[in-house]
Amino acid sequence: MKRHESMGKATPRNPLCAWCIALFLGAAGAGACGGSVNEAPSIGSESHFLAYCTARCEGGLDCIAGICTRSCLTQEASCGDLAAGAACTNQSVEPGQVAVCDVSCASGAECGTLGSGYRCEGGFCRSGSSAGVVDAAGAGAGAAPDEAVCEAFRDQSPPPDVRAISIVNTGSVPLYIVPVTDCQTRPSLLSVEREGPFIDLTPMYLRCGHPCQQLIEEGWHYPPGEEASPLCSVDCGLPPLVEIGPGQTLLQPVTREVVQKQLPRACAQGAPLETVTCESLVIPPPGNYTLTVRTVVNPTCDSGVDCACHPDATGTCTNNNLRATNSSTPLIFSFPSSGYFQNQTLSISASGN
Repeated sequence: MKRHESMGKATPRNPLCAWCIALFLGAAGAGACGGSVNEAPSIGSESHFLAYCTARCEGGLDCIAGICTRSCLTQEASCGDLAAGAACTNQSVEPGQVAVCDVSCASGAECGTLGSGYRCEGGFCRSGSSAGVVDAAGAGAGAAPDEAVCEAFRDQSPPPDVRAISIVNTGSVPLYIVPVTDCQTRPSLLSVEREGPFIDLTPMYLRCGHPCQQLIEEGWHYPPGEEASPLCSVDCGLPPLVEIGPGQTLLQPVTREVVQKQLPRACAQGAPLETVTCESLVIPPPGNYTLTVRTVVNPTCDSGVDCACHPDATGTCTNNNLRATNSSTPLIFSFPSSGYFQNQTLSISASGN
């Protein structure tokens, strides 16, 4: 697409129109002096720059990916005539593919210089209504989301009753549970598998992914290049042991499962891709589960130091000298179950071993 280029010298037809030169060089209405000028879009109440569009735009602009702008080359300063702060970017409409003139922003106040009705959406200034706008892929870029479709990506609410798995030591000697840990929250007393693979029970607020429900409610507000985010992983070593004495019962509350999903663009205002990777909290469905409790009978402890457990209120041993190693006597208890998200009791015992 061609830029509007300035013409050469303008010769007024009479001395009274000498002021036309200044107006002409300022790119504002020199036609009254007998010359002709390609009119550049002006910012203000009549501007269509960065307004949403469906087919065509006025003022020498083109409807590109649902907004009135024009194509450009990122290595050239070719957008300054459209608005103060306008720059050529390939990150606003089709990241990495199409370069257009745009104005970036971090808040609505930064778009106020463009005129009334401008607001900051997804890191760029926009004007008008996005309803019915069709993007390059043929999908409604700003259309109201289908609530029925988006609802499937929201977090599922747990039932009001508190559910927990009871672990009972029915033997006559203490056992020491080796918890499963994510290094940042209270470790789980058991691991959970469904049809073979382990299910992910890591709390959402500790993850590096994008929560689906937050994207639905707040829209996409991540910088370009963060269309997907890898999950966090931390290597924190072995967790403290948890003592469970003879006849004692420990409770492990059940939690919702973290499931990765592909959220449609229509459900996340300003999303840069047709679908974005996000995570939802769901109630684990019934199925073939295996609940596993890993224990040791005689934890390893260096000689000449205190080797007592000294459990806190949760049973967790506060003595760092006590630990599970490959030389400890392991006892692993696995229980088939028809479900995880339910009250159930697991009996463990070192008797006879």
